[in-house]
Amino acid sequence: MKTFSTLFISFVLLVFTSCNNNQKIEFEVTSQQIYKEYQDNEVAADAKYKDKRIKVIGTIISFDKSMGVNYCYIGSTGDFIGEVRCAMSEDFVKQAGNYQKGQTISLEGKCIGRSFTGVVNLE
Repeated sequence: MKTFSTLFISFVLLVFTSCNNNQKIEFEVTSQQIYKEYQDNEVAADAKYKDKRIKVIGTIISFDKSMGVNYCYIGSTGDFIGEVRCAMSEDFVKQAGNYQKGQTISLEGKCIGRSFTGVVNLE
């Protein structure tokens, strides 16, 4: 079995067609970094990240589907809090079977802030 701990794969994950594929990435952060910033000061984190295109690097925790939207959750291995949730594009959904929990990837999308459950969301 291959070790994926140093493998970084970039995906553009967009759900809504109104998103601009050519939008510049304004920040590149780890999932732990952005989650901590939101935990420390949600107002400041929103001012910094919300509605901006960002790249988040983390370890795949899970994939799921909620209300017809497919999501990829990333974070740090063994950390069930501190997750970043990204809505998956149809292209990524078709390839999701090629990826496994524990694999490190980077996800790109527009930050929409933190949900009431504490998860930082990208679309």
